[in-house]
Amino acid sequence: HQPRNIKTSELLYNYDNVIGEPIIVITEGIFDVWAFHEIGVPAVATYGAHVTKEQYKHLIKSGADLVFAFDGDDAGRSAMKKAMELFKYTANVSYIDFADGEDPENISRDELKLKYEGRVR
Repeated sequence: HQPRNIKTSELLYNYDNVIGEPIIVITEGIFDVWAFHEIGVPAVATYGAHVTKEQYKHLIKSGADLVFAFDGDDAGRSAMKKAMELFKYTANVSYIDFADGEDPENISRDELKLKYEGRVR
């Protein structure tokens, strides 16, 4: 639940808590951020399967290496490809590949940790 006037396209959920981290995971949703928090990995959410211009500016300003962990569906894979292309000359980027129908919040935390450690660079 959020205020009606809030512009989520300008925000990254949990951004204030990851400032100064060397690596930040970018996810689609709040529950995905919580899943990464449970395994001790700093993460933010874009409030959907895309990165806006404003979110791009925040992520670049962070100076962190970026790990994209979008859902294992068509929208998530498409958004990940676009994000990887968008950031390829401005940040160190990698991604976590999720199987069809998988996303960070609906797999075991042990499996999520293994996927994070085996991310594609």
